[in-house]
Amino acid sequence: MSLLWGPSFLFVKVAGAVYFITQEEPVVLWDFVNEILARLDVPPVKRQVSLPLARALGGLLEWSFRAFNLAGEPRLTRFLASELALDHYYDISRARRDFGFAPQVTMEEGLERTVAYFKKAFRN
Repeated sequence: MSLLWGPSFLFVKVAGAVYFITQEEPVVLWDFVNEILARLDVPPVKRQVSLPLARALGGLLEWSFRAFNLAGEPRLTRFLASELALDHYYDISRARRDFGFAPQVTMEEGLERTVAYFKKAFRN
């Protein structure tokens, strides 16, 4: 098969592939959340519940919303409990290789922008 550079080449090379687009810097979730809270002069998260308890509560809320035909979504679901219990890091090497992707904003700059947004959007 002869491949030409350009849109047709890119399509053949990446058709059906999955890519993670992130800032590439690993983040410890609750340290990151507490850093945002500190910069907003909000006390840090100190209390926690076990993952099994959080998933059980999420399941109960999901059931309640279905059983009582409540509008919207529960504030806690089993999925959300699981996601909040883990740190995530995704490898962007394929996006870097196939698209030349490079993060444009560092974690620190993104954090500064986020805090500035919250301070502006939620002034008391």
